[in-house]
Amino acid sequence: MVSAVIFDCDGTLIDSLDVHLKTWKRAFEELGIPIPLSEEEIGKQFGKPLRAILSEVLPPRHHGKIAELAKIKRRYFMEQLVRAAEKLGEKPQNYLVVGDSIFDVLAAERACMLIVVVGNNPYQIAQIREKGVKIVKNITEILDLL
Repeated sequence: MVSAVIFDCDGTLIDSLDVHLKTWKRAFEELGIPIPLSEEEIGKQFGKPLRAILSEVLPPRHHGKIAELAKIKRRYFMEQLVRAAEKLGEKPQNYLVVGDSIFDVLAAERACMLIVVVGNNPYQIAQIREKGVKIVKNITEILDLL
């Protein structure tokens, strides 16, 4: 039973740049790779798929670490979902995450939370469908799921 909803407001309703910068820094530090961009340059990459960003910004000698960097960054994002659930005092399986990307889907799955996707991301919709996630066209359709 859903008792709480977490909305991915990433860059739309809230300025989440600081959160992304922290997760990027932690991922790069964990692998001992110098951060190749300034904070401003990282901000300009928002909206692109994670692996595409890494392919563009990392020197070729670090391209072999792209999958690992992406995995670490997603893990840190998932940890933030779990922290949000803990602060609100609910079990993760009682949350519905409303997102718009495959990364939201993966983070919610890893956090053992339910997920619904507002299907406005044409670049990732096929991947999202492959995961069997409920996709809505309009955010108001979520009310029918509660």
